[in-house]
Amino acid sequence: VLFRSAFLVVPPAVVMPDYAPNLSDDDVDFLEIRNPNDALVLNIVTLRSGGAATVNLKGPIVINRHTMIGKQVVLSNSDYAIQHPIPSA
Repeated sequence: VLFRSAFLVVPPAVVMPDYAPNLSDDDVDFLEIRNPNDALVLNIVTLRSGGAATVNLKGPIVINRHTMIGKQVVLSNSDYAIQHPIPSA
């Protein structure tokens, strides 16, 4: 049996133009990131009742653009919110 799942994601600039996650050395090594341009950063969106939505800035998905190695990282020592509100259009 093959299970598939999907997440609604957005680039962080959509909700926070100055978003600058600080990855741990272990995450950088695992992802084989050699410079910041190697990293594609996406944030998971949660749709809430009533049409509201939040984005997880504390746990971004980071993908190495060259190797396609990726993972969700948890930013320690960060003030980023897990449920950062997305303004409605």
